[in-house]
Amino acid sequence: MSRVVRNAAPNFMWTCRRDSIDFKLLRKDTIVNHFAKNGSFTTKVGLCTNLRNLHWFDNINPDEFFPRCYKVCSEEEKNAFIDDYRLTAAISILKWVVENCETNLDDTSLDENCQSNAATPCPPAPNDETKVSTSVQSPVKAKTKKTKKVLPPSLIEMSCKIVDMFLEEREHSDIDIPLDTPPLFTAQQWDDFIQQYYQLIFEGGTICKSATYVDYSQDLVNRLKPHLPQLDLDGVKNVWIIKPGAKSRGRGIMCMNRLEDIVKLVGNPMVQKEGKWVVQKYIERPLLVYNTKFDIRQWFLVTDWNALTIWFYKDCYLRFCTQPYTLDDFDT
Repeated sequence: MSRVVRNAAPNFMWTCRRDSIDFKLLRKDTIVNHFAKNGSFTTKVGLCTNLRNLHWFDNINPDEFFPRCYKVCSEEEKNAFIDDYRLTAAISILKWVVENCETNLDDTSLDENCQSNAATPCPPAPNDETKVSTSVQSPVKAKTKKTKKVLPPSLIEMSCKIVDMFLEEREHSDIDIPLDTPPLFTAQQWDDFIQQYYQLIFEGGTICKSATYVDYSQDLVNRLKPHLPQLDLDGVKNVWIIKPGAKSRGRGIMCMNRLEDIVKLVGNPMVQKEGKWVVQKYIERPLLVYNTKFDIRQWFLVTDWNALTIWFYKDCYLRFCTQPYTLDDFDT
């Protein structure tokens, strides 16, 4: 059979590697199952890059249909991700204030500890030298762990300033600000802010006198909605997915919610050597069926790129998770 067809010009060629075919030697009527340079829309890095450039071709905001994504091996995009994480943390604190307003009004015991806690600096983030084994705990440490951390109102005030600054930029109210204006916050202030955010959201802390900020916090959240289409999907835990830029089937994917852990991972020399990693915002409030996540598998075929021609099946199938949805355990 191979002798019969070896000299025949094929009409259709199927290959697992695009590089094995010289596209310059193909006839115009020969179809190949790969497009040249198809990585621009078949890889996570390619999608991220093209969505970032979408505004040059059409008046469409990719944030309306695709979770925010950054190529963190690029220094510029890594800094953009850090800014996004900080803004999301500030918005999460304002959401916490609004969602816990009734509890904060009833909890009058917070006022007694407010002044002392306001003067207490945040503990530094643990590193390899300061980590202590948690397998054995003293009774004093175990008791301290159960104490609710009371955070100062300045945490809300800084969150309001961060959101105000973002809104001024989006509403073009900052155009008269000189370019040489120093940053609003120092690196140390940002570090303290993030550590207090962890204490509030991840460690069950609370903020004294937060009830007085409910109305203003709600007003800021409402003003954010026209500018942030994903506001209601974000939740308050700042969860992000770190993905290899060109792998499939979930290989190498990790979920993290602490800024320093994400920055440390993508700054690892081995990760940088591999290159092309992306960080994408995790949808913390997805559509659930019986409290379980699912995804939609839709098969399609692209037969032309210009003009774009896509064929797809009318039927698709759903894949359901085997575990109830929770953000308390990323392994599930």
